[in-house]
Amino acid sequence: MDSSHVSLCALSLKSEGFDHFRCDKGISLGVNTPNLGKILKCAGNDDVVTLKSEENTDSLSLHFESPNQDRISEFDLKLMDIDSEHLGIPETAYKCNVKMPAAEFRRIITDLGVLGDTCTFFCRYLDF
Repeated sequence: MDSSHVSLCALSLKSEGFDHFRCDKGISLGVNTPNLGKILKCAGNDDVVTLKSEENTDSLSLHFESPNQDRISEFDLKLMDIDSEHLGIPETAYKCNVKMPAAEFRRIITDLGVLGDTCTFFCRYLDF
């Protein structure tokens, strides 16, 4: 979190999470997550979602296409100018990784947002 109480979140999109993935060169994109969330809510559950950003552009293009191709939506999200090296975001090795459905994570965060503005996550290994 910076001095103006803007929190930063690092999100890495790996090829294993996609049916089709092409990224010629790794880049950092500054995205306003509430605005991205609003755009993603426009996609249907079964839509094919395409994210695209060209080098030296100031926007992220989102393309939603329904399975039977009867509905296509296109959005451009203006990117934020973020100097990740200036911010000093450290590379971090985590002790655990958590995989959960996005809808469940959203529900938890929404519920917690009613209680306050800070949240701490703890992860505990359970051996069944």
